[in-house]
Amino acid sequence: MPASDETNKAINRNEALVTEILKIVDNLPSIVPLKGDIQEKLNTLRSAMQGLRPPRIMVIGRSRSGKSSLINAICGLRVAKVSDTKPETGKAEWKDYYHDGVDLLHILDTRGLQEAEAPRQADSAKDPFDSIMQAVNKECPDVVLLICKATEVHAGSQKDIDICTLILTEIKNKYKRDLPMIGVLTQCDQVAPPKLT
Repeated sequence: MPASDETNKAINRNEALVTEILKIVDNLPSIVPLKGDIQEKLNTLRSAMQGLRPPRIMVIGRSRSGKSSLINAICGLRVAKVSDTKPETGKAEWKDYYHDGVDLLHILDTRGLQEAEAPRQADSAKDPFDSIMQAVNKECPDVVLLICKATEVHAGSQKDIDICTLILTEIKNKYKRDLPMIGVLTQCDQVAPPKLT
């Protein structure tokens, strides 16, 4: 195992420890002296540790919205399987991107939200939400990319946002972190240009 992997594991353990201490401090009564200062210093320490490890990006969205294609584009190579006909990704799993032996990025590829059919890849979780939460329980992402096809932006996207909000709430409860969520439109070339009159 490369030294960077050992370092990342140590950082992950320490980050988890700081998170557990934050949970304890959060449960202290507000009248405890210096509670706010302790929380601030623990959050600063955790942020410093996060800066020492590869960033973690969670990619969520509907089946065939372009999640795996976006992951492959970010990494510059085929990391995730892509299919035009049937949902491919089953079990949500972290994919590590290495370049020249250096661990640069961790990406969580997830099962499609609001899926109409089961994905090709097996998954023991009963639904996409449970699948995502199983992966999130292993590692906390730093940012969430919510993927939506440009042609489907008005078709049930509120339900996607509701599921994403529920995931973010669960992450906040578990890790005491407010994660940024970024909306990404894919397949914009499929949208017809406006008609000029």
